[in-house]
Amino acid sequence: MRGMNSGVVDMIYLDPPFNSKKNYNNPVDGDEDFKDKWELDDLDVAEHGELAERSPAAHAVIEAAKHAQGKSAMAYCIFMAIRILEMKRILNPKTGHLFLHCDDSAGHHIRNLLDAILGKKAYRNHIVWERATGHNDAKRTFGRTSDHIFHYAMPKAKFNPVYGPPNEEYVKKSFRHDDGDGRGLYGLDNLANPHHGGYDYDWQGYKPPAKGWRCPEKTMQEFHDEGLLYYPVDKYGNPAYDKRIRRKRYLSQYKGAVMGNVWTDIGPLQESDEEFMGYSTQKPPELMRRIIECSTNEGDLVFDPFCGCASLLTAAEDFSRDWAGCDLSKKAVRLLKERIVDRKDLLRSSDINDLYKPSIRDDCTNLPNYRTHKHTLYGMQKGVCVGCGDTPRFDLFHIDHIQPTSRGGQDDIENLQLLCGYCNSSKQGKTMAEWIAWRKENRAETYKDDMKRLAVVEAEWKSIPA
Repeated sequence: MRGMNSGVVDMIYLDPPFNSKKNYNNPVDGDEDFKDKWELDDLDVAEHGELAERSPAAHAVIEAAKHAQGKSAMAYCIFMAIRILEMKRILNPKTGHLFLHCDDSAGHHIRNLLDAILGKKAYRNHIVWERATGHNDAKRTFGRTSDHIFHYAMPKAKFNPVYGPPNEEYVKKSFRHDDGDGRGLYGLDNLANPHHGGYDYDWQGYKPPAKGWRCPEKTMQEFHDEGLLYYPVDKYGNPAYDKRIRRKRYLSQYKGAVMGNVWTDIGPLQESDEEFMGYSTQKPPELMRRIIECSTNEGDLVFDPFCGCASLLTAAEDFSRDWAGCDLSKKAVRLLKERIVDRKDLLRSSDINDLYKPSIRDDCTNLPNYRTHKHTLYGMQKGVCVGCGDTPRFDLFHIDHIQPTSRGGQDDIENLQLLCGYCNSSKQGKTMAEWIAWRKENRAETYKDDMKRLAVVEAEWKSIPA
């Protein structure tokens, strides 16, 4: 993602590791697909510093995860947050969609990260996918049978409604009229505006409802000309002006029930299914197709940063979408190549590239430096000042030489540390050992030091723009 241009992707779907504390193995050959156990040692420490600089709101979520669930949750959330930041950058800022697939292991933290990075106004849905039936061995709690998909979208993103199969009971109850004109069964829909501020006009002798009609007179005329209005009559066949005009809705135009956010009609893949590739977390193609259909149109670019065995990519090809994907797992890459070779219309396996560094972006000359000494030191110190133990904001830290260069210290990361503003000014030209000794000898001045330090911190905070 570092090497992708900004704003070029129309839809992102990702099914990342869940922090499930498991190692996933291939059921076919037993080889390990990927590890889903997280520790701080698994991270590039610079990512912690980068996150603190680029998104203070997301960094606050990281701190909450650490206090609530420990360092493993913190490590996982740092890993995810940095990648969500890049997804936001490459997503179309006006019309893009993002779907993040997770479970309840860390889903609550992920939702907070998405709000912090994409903005709470971008939130659209919390989709619940029932991926399994109840477990007979669930004795202490309800069986975990569902996954979560968080849907976020940019301000002008379009949405294509998805329809489920027709409900027979609803059809029988709602489509009961037939004029015998060959157009078939129809139901009646209300033309009264549900809120105040509707259109106020008489129509064919019928007075407007109390809150007005829900459509203008021109639209009402079009309904009339097309034979889509039902005019109530009395038992003698005369117009019943004390009753309401209705609009006809024909069964032949009924697409089915609009799909809600609880999906129970798509089952998980089984080993006997033709599409099954032997990848532990492979998702069914129907799930991928539904997400593609609701959020994209032909020619749009979809992207999967954890593409696994290419379930989203093959579905995108079926629906004439452009697509791109990447994965770190060697097992996933091997399976993906096999799948693409089977799909002769997809692309050649030689077109899959092993990337060891970001590709070259067209929209900027040089990539930002994401791994400065300050980023790395922040991650190594876990955001803590080595002088006093406080945790100031990233931009309030100062880089300090443990052994000053004027005293023979080297200007490399092994001789660098981060100090808060007060500790940095207090240390001055001393070595770290000298400063610690000086502080021990001046314990009587602790209160005065604390007051000075508080004044420095307050001044630095006031200098930050609102």
